[in-house]
Order: sequence, then structure tokens, then C-alpha cells
Amino acid sequence: MKMLSKKKSIEYKEIEDPWNKTITYNKRKRGFIKKGMELSVLCGQQVLVAIYNKVNNKLVIYQSTPDFTPTEVNNLLSNEITKTNMYEEHSNTDLLSGGNQKS
Repeated sequence: MKMLSKKKSIEYKEIEDPWNKTITYNKRKRGFIKKGMELSVLCGQQVLVAIYNKVNNKLVIYQSTPDFTPTEVNNLLSNEITKTNMYEEHSNTDLLSGGNQKS
């Protein structure tokens, strides 16, 4: 009989060591952009991923199509979509509170 085990909860905290932080950032950045690409290709969605590296003062942007720009996202945010709450908003609080509280 196979026993189901509970998933271990992970304690999230900032990485202190600068070298490890840089390595983790680069690996996770690539993975995050890849997930954006997969979501776009597999599900036919418009995706814009923006990552701001505050250490190097560098903005990294992935756009699923050339016309889906940060300006287009701003237009969507100021559109009727946001006025009728037809969007999702998430922050680090969702992760730290133990799950996806907003949908």
C-alpha cells in the first residue's frame, strides 16, 4: 500500500551570499522566461515577462509577439478590463501567505 506524503512547505527568504544569489537569479530567470514562452506557444496566449535586476539596473523583457509591448499592457490596464475586475493581480504576499489567495 502506497502512503501519500504531505508536501514539505518551503520557507522563502532572500539568499544572503551574493555569488549564490547571482547564480540562482540567472538560472531562475531563464526558467521563468522559458515558462512564459511555453504558455504562449502551448496555450496561444499573449505573454509579457518583465524582470528588473536592481543590482545591475537592467530590465529584461520577453514579449511573445513584437506588438505585445509594455505600452500595450499599460493600455490594457487602463482599459475597461481593470474597471470591471476582469483581471488577476498577484504579489509576493500570495507566496508568503501559503498559497494562491487571489484568482
